[in-house]
Amino acid sequence: MSVEVNEINYKKQYDDAGGVLEIKEFLPPPVAAIFMDYMINQINNQEIDEVQGELDFIPDALVNYGDNLTEAFLGQVTQHAESFIGEELYPTYSYMRYYKKGQGLPVHTDRVTCEISATMHIGSTGSNNPWPIYIESPVDRYEITQNPGDIAF
Repeated sequence: MSVEVNEINYKKQYDDAGGVLEIKEFLPPPVAAIFMDYMINQINNQEIDEVQGELDFIPDALVNYGDNLTEAFLGQVTQHAESFIGEELYPTYSYMRYYKKGQGLPVHTDRVTCEISATMHIGSTGSNNPWPIYIESPVDRYEITQNPGDIAF
């Protein structure tokens, strides 16, 4: 496998940050908007529900878990992430969450099968406001402000 210069730089950034990597416009914003439109259509057509059970740590949040589109996307992300991070990865699941006004994700630790996780901002209704996420690595704590299409590992 040939590694491009930008992939080498990503690997160094990832290692230096203790396993945190942010990539701006991993998806071009118009492509991220397709994912957002897809989720809004699912909500409007009542094809997704409020989360229930063990994943219910954000009451009333709407969740799309393991959808065909997001599962196909997961396969593509995995291939690119392996080259950025320099490790073989095993995709475990895909997940989209629609936050309602005032909601946010509480501090948590991802499940054990998610040794390396990715999060991407796909958009906001009414605006494309940046979305802050907070990640703690063995090296430091990071506040990452994502715009639609940005991804963080």
